[in-house]
Amino acid sequence: MTALTAAIVVILIGAGILAIVAGLRPIDPTVPGPQRGAKLLDLLGLRAAGALGRRRRAAAVAAAVALVVAALTGWWILVPLAPAAILGLPSLLRPARSNVDVQRLGDLESWVRGLSGTLVGGSVGLEQALRASLGSAPPTLQPSLSGLVARLDAQQPIRGALLRWADEMDDYVSDLVAACLILEAERREGAVTKALDELAETVAELTASRRQIEADRSGPRATARWVTIFSVGTIALLALTSSYAAWYGTGLGQIVAIVLIAAYAGCLMWMRKIATGTPIPRFLPATPGR
Repeated sequence: MTALTAAIVVILIGAGILAIVAGLRPIDPTVPGPQRGAKLLDLLGLRAAGALGRRRRAAAVAAAVALVVAALTGWWILVPLAPAAILGLPSLLRPARSNVDVQRLGDLESWVRGLSGTLVGGSVGLEQALRASLGSAPPTLQPSLSGLVARLDAQQPIRGALLRWADEMDDYVSDLVAACLILEAERREGAVTKALDELAETVAELTASRRQIEADRSGPRATARWVTIFSVGTIALLALTSSYAAWYGTGLGQIVAIVLIAAYAGCLMWMRKIATGTPIPRFLPATPGR
């Protein structure tokens, strides 16, 4: 088996696996074909706003360069490996956003307490209190609150404005805050102050527990990053050792190499996933156009 034949076999196997994954997903016959294709891009994270969308161009350039190198050296496994490395390695090496999320959670608690204090006594309406809270809001909340105030100034209904704000915050706790404010906006019973105070206490408890959880997870995340760095370095060193890499340059060797590398990369991604955790799902519906 030649190296070119091995590369074609590897590409066909990858395409077959992708086709199987796409085929196992349920298809809604009422959804037009182009939208179904968009959903597949969402699944793979390859849309412009997806996790891998911003690196699509770099992956395409890497694949083109790898194709030229493969034609000169016979190492055709570089064609799938180069774009896969461009797309996957940053996800394995970058620090988690957990510290930023915990900081924003603490800032949200402070903002909720300030909003509750503004609403004490009922002399200020909810819309006015939201506008007044913008000036003293923490930096992590300023962009989303600026959008909320702008929508209120544009005479948007407060329910829609708060739902869009919850979309921009994109977490479970913000959904709680938005739901509390929406209920007050619809009923105008004046009981929102007590509810916000209790919600602030809940957010404070969540912040403390989240900090402890993230401190416990920081060790495994660092381990996953260092294992990835040492693994990439070891593979690169072995590839430069002609006596070791000679067999992997054959057709069968390249098939074995791509399978082993894919399995090892899957284990690294699994380690990263375990150390990252799963966020609590939101419960408010997403606003149209998001």
